[in-house]
Amino acid sequence: MAEFDIIHTEFQQIADERERLINDKDLLQQHVIRLEERLVTALTEVQELSWCKRQQVILEESLAAMRAERELRATELQVLNDTIEHDRVAHSEELQKSKEKEKLVDSHSKDERAAIEREMSVLRTEYFAMKDKVAALQKENDEMVKLATHQSVLDECKELRTQNDQLKKDVASLHAALLQYAQCVRQDITGPSVPPTEPAGCLRTSPPQHLVQTPIPAGDGHAQADAVKRELTAMASGFREQEVLLLRQQLEESEGRRKSIATQLARMQEIQENERVQWRQDLARLEDECRQAHHQLQERMLKHDHPRQEDIIVQNTQLALEQDALRTRIKRTEDEAQRQEAARVSLQHELGATREEVIRWKARCESSSQMIKEREDRIVQLQRQMNKLMQNDKDAEVKHLTAEIVGLRQQLHASNEYNQGLHSSVQDLKKKCVSLGATLASLSSTEDSRRSTPTSAVLTFTH
Repeated sequence: MAEFDIIHTEFQQIADERERLINDKDLLQQHVIRLEERLVTALTEVQELSWCKRQQVILEESLAAMRAERELRATELQVLNDTIEHDRVAHSEELQKSKEKEKLVDSHSKDERAAIEREMSVLRTEYFAMKDKVAALQKENDEMVKLATHQSVLDECKELRTQNDQLKKDVASLHAALLQYAQCVRQDITGPSVPPTEPAGCLRTSPPQHLVQTPIPAGDGHAQADAVKRELTAMASGFREQEVLLLRQQLEESEGRRKSIATQLARMQEIQENERVQWRQDLARLEDECRQAHHQLQERMLKHDHPRQEDIIVQNTQLALEQDALRTRIKRTEDEAQRQEAARVSLQHELGATREEVIRWKARCESSSQMIKEREDRIVQLQRQMNKLMQNDKDAEVKHLTAEIVGLRQQLHASNEYNQGLHSSVQDLKKKCVSLGATLASLSSTEDSRRSTPTSAVLTFTH
């Protein structure tokens, strides 16, 4: 009976293990359902990623088309730039020729202007010299005019009268001294007598000190006095006449110089005025020529270069708009690629978690297989014991053990079926993991190819 109790206890443990395996099977089925749902979600994301990949391919094709169009536009722009450069070179050559002509004209005009400036400097020097001379002559003329005025003549006449009066006084004093001397001589010769009367017109003045103090030699004093008087009168009159003649001569010379200088000054002013008019005419002519050349150059630039510049500006505006649109599409593509990268990373994490869970379930399946194997060994052992009991003719116990063995076999069969279901679920999970790994590998290769695709050319074009 102890052995039957042991067998019954083992069968009870096997039943408990069977219930536990059934519960584990339910849990595994629920987990498989969750994994299937996650797999469906992953497949949906993979489909979205494939759609994004198709959109990326479409965008790459449009980008290639836009690049081809950009290259075509760049070629057209290069041709247009070459044409503009050729026209600019031709225009610059024409402008250089016109500048050379203008330089020749300017050189001739500069030479003429330099000669004119030299002549002007010489004339200016002569003019300033003549101006100084004119100022000096004007000063002399003013002095002569001042002398020639009535007041100056009156002053000079007064001065001459004063000098004449002084000379008369000197002569009278000399005459008186001579008379006194003659009287003294006469007194020495004949004795004292009545002094002679002085002639009319002579002034009674005392003789000068130098004449009074000077001793007079003896002799015929009256004759000597008359001679001295005549000599002095002649000298005074001659001096006055000579001075008047000299003053008249100086006045005539200054007047002649003034007239000649005024004539020269008028002639020089006329010459300078004529030259100034000629210079103004030459300067106006040169300014008109420069203005005409500048106007012709502006007309040529407006006629030939302005339409091309407008076309280039319009084309540049269109290219800028296309570049902005292309930049926007590239930005959208990069954002979509970033979202794809985030989805790929999340799928990788989910795949790692799924693989870990598969490993755990695989370990549980192996432990369940080991337990089933142990149960099979126990069943074999019980069969051996049953055979031994059958040999001992214990029919009731044999039947009971046979029923239990049949039940155990059924449980074992159910456990085997459950284990096969677990194995099939694990295989399905492995297949799904493999498919997810392939999908992630394709996404990684697509991402790597997208990253390896150079976008610097587009960015260079946008710049």
